[in-house]
Amino acid sequence: MRMKWFGRIAFVFLLVVIGMSFYNSGVNKQAGKLKETADEFIDSDPDKYLDIIFASSGIEKYLETPIYKGVFTGSGKKSSTLSIHQTIFNNNGEDYYYLWLWFDSNENFYDMLLDKDKYMASEKEGQYLAYVVYEIHMGEIDNEDTTMYGSANIYRDQRSPVVFLDMSSSDYSYLTDKTSKVINRISVSFYDFTTAADIEKDDPVITPFLILDNTNTGTNGEEILELNEDGVIVSKNFNGNYDAFNKKDDFKDESLVVLTNYKERLKPYVSVLITEMVKFVVIAIVVTYLLFFLKPTINYFKDRKYQKNKLEKSANTENVLIDAEVEPIFRDIEEDETKK
Repeated sequence: MRMKWFGRIAFVFLLVVIGMSFYNSGVNKQAGKLKETADEFIDSDPDKYLDIIFASSGIEKYLETPIYKGVFTGSGKKSSTLSIHQTIFNNNGEDYYYLWLWFDSNENFYDMLLDKDKYMASEKEGQYLAYVVYEIHMGEIDNEDTTMYGSANIYRDQRSPVVFLDMSSSDYSYLTDKTSKVINRISVSFYDFTTAADIEKDDPVITPFLILDNTNTGTNGEEILELNEDGVIVSKNFNGNYDAFNKKDDFKDESLVVLTNYKERLKPYVSVLITEMVKFVVIAIVVTYLLFFLKPTINYFKDRKYQKNKLEKSANTENVLIDAEVEPIFRDIEEDETKK
């Protein structure tokens, strides 16, 4: 009996976990629908585009003015922007302050692929052989233990901001719990694996695209980026020190803060969430029936068949007895008629 109850409790717990999974899937699809509405503003209104992107990422509010914004509009490469934004995410009544990195560029990275056919074939199979890679160096440039890596799609309209620093505490840590008081470098590079025989063993062809080196002299804000002699977009005024990024107090001034109202903006796509939950309910009903009610149902029909067969057998037996009792009567009559 205890094992049965243990199994039932475990099953209910499993249903809750699966239900949460479907719910999260529905919310993510809602966010995806909201994100699709941003595409039309990617060139005409970059601020509105980024606002929709933040809302679809579940961000509640952010500082209207980026902590840092580098813009490149010169010749040699298409226009590009790298900005760093501070946001708030509230969890159970507690605010968490995060830094997000946003990179946007008109550069067509698809045209930079060394083997476009191989890339397209692998993409159809769900494998991506090229990325736009972000590197945030929290310590020594060549020390991978203090470097965070993030990647984005090569297609412009499929990129999203990347969260990389947790400013909630004074240790200036990012999500891998490594700590530092300075960002020594932020770089954006194009990684191309299309010519690699084995992507697990072979290195990609790396094309540096943009580099922000910590100069310790700038005040951040907005600056015009330049193209260096190697054709890489570079900063001359990026300050990676903690004090240059510590803008949590700015959230006390409502005039500096943008509210995304992301929950309200997701409501028009609630049908997507409902569809996912209906799928879960159907699956839960089917699985519950198979586990707990299929056997009783089978036994029920078996019992009905048994009772039916039993009644038919009993009826047949009665008919045989009646025939056995009647038979001598007819036999006597036949015998009497013979004697006459």
